[in-house]
Amino acid sequence: MGGNLSLRSTCALAKEGNIIDVSDVALLKRLQKSSEWFNWCTTQLLDKMKPRNSQGLPEQEEYNFRYVDGSIVREPGATGSTWRLHYSMNAKTLAPDEITITDQKKGELLKNYSVKPNDVFIGDRIYPRRNGIIHVHSNGGYILCRFPPSLTPLHNDNGTPFKLLSKLRKLKLGDIGEYNVVIKHNEGQINARVCTMKKDHESTLKAQKAIHRKASKNSRKGSTRPETLEYAGYILILTTLAESVSPEKILNIYRSRWQIELLFKRLKSIIGAAPLYKKK
Repeated sequence: MGGNLSLRSTCALAKEGNIIDVSDVALLKRLQKSSEWFNWCTTQLLDKMKPRNSQGLPEQEEYNFRYVDGSIVREPGATGSTWRLHYSMNAKTLAPDEITITDQKKGELLKNYSVKPNDVFIGDRIYPRRNGIIHVHSNGGYILCRFPPSLTPLHNDNGTPFKLLSKLRKLKLGDIGEYNVVIKHNEGQINARVCTMKKDHESTLKAQKAIHRKASKNSRKGSTRPETLEYAGYILILTTLAESVSPEKILNIYRSRWQIELLFKRLKSIIGAAPLYKKK
């Protein structure tokens, strides 16, 4: 199975090698009972890959930082089914703490994860949706996510819309900004912060070109709003963490998220986890 073989081929090779004579059905049943062994294998592999210390994370022991991400996995063949992998990684140990496989219709949402008090979910720009933020907040957790302003409306304490872009325009290159905002919902409101830093000219142009490419790919060329291109000149992080965690530290924490991106690359290119041969 380590060579991407079917169960039947694996059993045939095992028999030829005088290892064991077992049917593919029997092997499948044994694998279904081997979750602890698979967990041990994964833990050993991640232990070899993880860095000696986690960079960018604050020293407060009360927080449990979790990187979250998702990816599409497909069964081989023209008619193979498509699934979505939802993955949560402990930011300090780099070990998985929650893994779920759903059909592709299940989006990448914070509501897909269980939440314990003081969990901090570190995610990319698809995660800070209002329902997900409410889910995490109501269970005693926090979010720290890359933030596209069009995703979730922000307000001032008095209920008026928060004009983020007018604040950002006052920043100079390398400046770090911090703005207190409110996320309104049916049962009240959630206090949050937008932590931001102005990008340099080269990084801004690169982000704007990516936006144009995406719009062209989706047949929306010419429909990109000027505000979207202007927002590309800033790193925007939305967090519900307390103000005791400085905006500089918030930005550093998000930078450490590359660990889960690296993990997905390893899972697919090295381990060969992209084809999902057996859902179980």
